[in-house]
Amino acid sequence: MFEACAEVGVRRLVQISALGAGAQPGSHFLTTKAAADADLLRLARGNGELRWCVLRPSLVIGRGGFSTALFCAMGAMPFPIRLGPGNWRVQPLHAEDAVCAVADLLAAPAVPEVLDLVGPEEITTDELTAILRKWLGLPPAPPLPVPRTILAIGARISDLFPGLGLSTETLSMLEAGNTADPSPIAATLGWMPRRLSDALAAEPSFKADLWLARLLPLRGILISVLFAVWVGSGLTSFLLPPQRADDLLAGVGLSGPPALALTWTGAALDVVLGVLMLHPRWRRKALDAQLGVMAIYTVLATIALPGLWADPFGALLKNLAVLAAILALRAIEDRP
Repeated sequence: MFEACAEVGVRRLVQISALGAGAQPGSHFLTTKAAADADLLRLARGNGELRWCVLRPSLVIGRGGFSTALFCAMGAMPFPIRLGPGNWRVQPLHAEDAVCAVADLLAAPAVPEVLDLVGPEEITTDELTAILRKWLGLPPAPPLPVPRTILAIGARISDLFPGLGLSTETLSMLEAGNTADPSPIAATLGWMPRRLSDALAAEPSFKADLWLARLLPLRGILISVLFAVWVGSGLTSFLLPPQRADDLLAGVGLSGPPALALTWTGAALDVVLGVLMLHPRWRRKALDAQLGVMAIYTVLATIALPGLWADPFGALLKNLAVLAAILALRAIEDRP
């Protein structure tokens, strides 16, 4: 894209990079950002008429951002989550200020090659969580410390299933700190980004913001529980004795090999539907299939063994709880 812009003479271009790009060799995110920055600067230096700028923002806070949702979720817990020691330094700014900065840079008569875009003050991750908790309308509460080791384990799990929480790269970037001198951006723009608390005060939260913050942690729990239910029930069904399969399916006229074959087919289907939930692309389709399969199971069980509805262990009544969990997860899934 940069080469195409240079060929057609696009004179003004702002590359939104990331603060610290290239500073952590082990970070794929920062390394690739730095590679793109270097390519842009190489092209710009070869043509003195191009006013191109690499803008490296710190943590940008605003509705719709993953980092915002993550820190809001930590702040909305009964006891706000403390990341490690809680004193990792960040220098956040509001998304609206970031947008204004880009617009002003595109209109500026001259721009520096590289510019860090940060808020006016450094704060800790504890302070950031507290600011967002207050924005959500929740009272102050003592933090719940989460040791670095536990965070690392959770981050590795999140790497396997993106979108569930803090990744290892995000964790390492927060731990390394995300700060810079705000004076260059102020001198270039002629104004300073607002303090985050002031920017959020000008954009009050809605009840939906609090709901989203509370739902984000539940999403991972729902995925884990439904995975365990479907895969666990499937694996145990493979271990079902043939006589037990006959007893369960006698009410629909099946026994012997046909009953066992139907039992194993259902078991395999359960396992497949549980495993498919782990892939974001297939999760919503798997949930739809689970609704259909559970309806079929419930109808067959009602015909074959209607007494299960009165079972003291809730053999069929528990389907209602599973139904509610499937519908809840389906409602908050991002993909159509």
